[in-house]
Parts: sequence; structure tokens; C-alpha cells
Amino acid sequence: MNVSIFSFENENKVNSHNLIRIFSDSSIYQSKAFVECTKYQEESYGWIPFFSDRIVTEIDGFLVLKLRVQKKILNSNVIKDMLETRRNNYIKEIGVKPDNKTIREYKEEIKQELISSEKAQVGSEYIEVVIDTSRKYLLINTTTDSNIKYVLDCLKDTLPATQEFPVVPVLNVINGEIATVLREWLNNPNSLPIHLELFDSVSLVDLEGQKAIYTKHDLLSSIVAEDIKQGKTVTSLGMTWQDKISFVITDKCQIKSIKLADKEDNETQISLYSNDIAEMLECIFDELGGFREIQQESLID
Repeated sequence: MNVSIFSFENENKVNSHNLIRIFSDSSIYQSKAFVECTKYQEESYGWIPFFSDRIVTEIDGFLVLKLRVQKKILNSNVIKDMLETRRNNYIKEIGVKPDNKTIREYKEEIKQELISSEKAQVGSEYIEVVIDTSRKYLLINTTTDSNIKYVLDCLKDTLPATQEFPVVPVLNVINGEIATVLREWLNNPNSLPIHLELFDSVSLVDLEGQKAIYTKHDLLSSIVAEDIKQGKTVTSLGMTWQDKISFVITDKCQIKSIKLADKEDNETQISLYSNDIAEMLECIFDELGGFREIQQESLID
């Protein structure tokens, strides 16, 4: 499980009661409820029931939603072959190669033909969204930019027009420099807080963009120490929390590969709306320096 984390702005104005009041009413999500792709649509996304027929479910102070993203699957090799055929036909008819504008038009035509074809393949992704009303976090179980945008767009459209959706990526409000803290933890494990330990993976990069990636590796080995000595920056670091949960934290403050530390099989996962996840994130953010206050005033009163 991979998670992107957002913080609600101006915590003294965004309290648990207000979050529950605004986001726990299933009826407000109907305008962005999921509808299947039409013949000419490449993609469609919207809310689907998380439990029974309710779009939003409250579980121990967590509001849980699910977004479905449906896309037509376009085969790049098919597009390439069709484009080459049209290019060759153009040359035969006109006697010269098509210019870039014509090529772009051909590509768009081919794309629309494939999208509207009855044989078009369709695939779906399901994205879990959790609002931690106590800690004022928004958790999205994806780190893909497009999927994050779908979720935030739907949440913004869900709110009344008079309100703004007041969240920012935690990366924007963390007091500490994440890469610096991760490097210090890797270089000096004794500096780690009591509940966190190094695990078995790290990614590093130098000033020229050369990467060094170690997986299932002893992070205290001499080869990793040498990379740190040479000034490489830590871009991701594998860790465990309370010997319960293993995860990878990135320099963008995303949490990836979350799973129960004592489970070998990948199918056994911890739920995103668990108190363990919430407490782990709280511990991590505290050690990264906590959040600075957002000056922009939230419109949620």
C-alpha cells in the first residue's frame, strides 16, 4: 500500500466536528458519483459506495470513501501501426511526408477511433480515501499524480460552491528538511526515535543524478556508508515502526510499501483507516519537526 498525505489548513479552525459535519453526509457525493465511460469517453471517475449503499462510512473517527477510476486502454503498438499506415498513404497520395501538425491530427483521430470502438478494452482502479478527523489528515492510497488529482477534484466538487477544500501536501508544511533528516537517520541510527528502526532498503542520488538503490540490504554496511560519505542524498528509506509496520518514506513525504512487519505474504495488508497507521504517521511527523501553521484562513468554520 502506498499513501499520499495531506494536512488540513489552519487546524484551530478545522476541528473534528466540522470535518464530520461537512464530509459525513452521503448525499453531497451524489453529484460526483461514478458513471461508466460513455462510448466517446476515454476515462471516467467518481465515488462508489465503500460499505453497503453508503458512499461515506465513519469508522472510529475516520471517514472512509472509495473512488473508482475507469479508463479505456489504448495499445501504443496499435496506435503506432495505424499511424504508420496513414503516414505511408499520405506520402503515396501527396508525394511528401506529412508535417508535424498532420501527424498530431492523425494521432488524435486514431485515439478517438480506438476509444469509441466496441472492442475497446476498459480497466478500473479503486482508490481508498480516508479523512482522519482527529489528526486532520487526508490519506489517499495512491502516489500516482493523476489519481491524486482525481480524488482532490472530486472532493473539491463535493463541497458547496461557497467553500474551498483546505488541504495541502504535508511536504509543504513540515518544519524539517526531510532529506536531511533521512540522511541523519541513515548515517546515525542512534539518532532514530525509540519507535522507529531502519529496515532493509534505501535509495540515494548524487548531484549529477546518479542513483544507488539497495533492497533487502544491510543499511549499516560499508558500501552504504561510503555513499553517504560521498554526499549522496537519501530519496527514500525503508523503516519499521514499533516492529509492527514496515514502510518506505520518501523525500516527498510519501509513505510507500506499507505492510505488517511480521507478515511474509504481500496479500496481508493493514487498513488505511487503522489507529496504528494514524499513530505511526503522527510519530513520523513529530520527528520530522511537526507542522508549521498555514497562514491562509480556511473557509471551513
